[in-house]
Amino acid sequence: MSILMSKIIRYLSILALVLCFAPRVFAQGVSISGQAIVNTPVSQVPGITSVLQAVPNAVITVCSSLGGGLPCSPLVVVYKDSALTVPVANPLALCVGTLVNGCIDANGNFQFWITTTTTGYLYSQTAPGIVGQLFIISGISSGGGGSGTVTNVATTGPITGGPITVTGTIGCATCTITVANGTAALGTSLIASGACAAAVTVTATGAGTTDNIMADFNADPTGVVGYQPSANGMLTIIKYPTANNVNFKVCNNTSAGITPGAITLNWRVVR
Repeated sequence: MSILMSKIIRYLSILALVLCFAPRVFAQGVSISGQAIVNTPVSQVPGITSVLQAVPNAVITVCSSLGGGLPCSPLVVVYKDSALTVPVANPLALCVGTLVNGCIDANGNFQFWITTTTTGYLYSQTAPGIVGQLFIISGISSGGGGSGTVTNVATTGPITGGPITVTGTIGCATCTITVANGTAALGTSLIASGACAAAVTVTATGAGTTDNIMADFNADPTGVVGYQPSANGMLTIIKYPTANNVNFKVCNNTSAGITPGAITLNWRVVR
């Protein structure tokens, strides 16, 4: 993924999981449950840039939707039971035992009860070493019965422009995504003057001819034969996509043949 879209997908992935729960409305209280998660970058699997992981020891703080901040404020009263007779700590305390009820466990799972309200609630997720998130819960009213849903998630940098809503399709006209990425080792055979070496083709699953390729040397090339500064010029690298592949051709625009040294490129297909 591109740098921007890698980040945006970190936030959209969190949105997708949060949308999986709906507050359960009972006679007196509303049950809210979920899991504190974060996107962790990975590089071992081509085409996958991050995975969702639970956040141990996350701090879940529950507030009025009229507030904000990380952690959020102002705090509201949260409860352990549907009758709203047993208040619990806010931020939520670590659960004792295996029952997740008015607390958060070691795997980031949490649950609490709140009253119905006409203003709504939000909660923040914070922890050392992660980017804090603010989640807005709406659809919980004092009208009696029904079920609410998480309808939007407040954005934090680098995403701007207000909450991400679940109405319609989430889009970003100026964003890019990474389709595939990897490395390409260029050839070391003689390239005649005015000629190009055979294309080095590397599998890039999902790539199409309308995609763009970003490619850079994986080390300083100026000490490598063919890529050294010279008054006579140096080799030129041509890159282009084909279906499910990226291709690199090394061309010699100098007046003499060149046998290039070993060069490796880091590449990324974006759209």
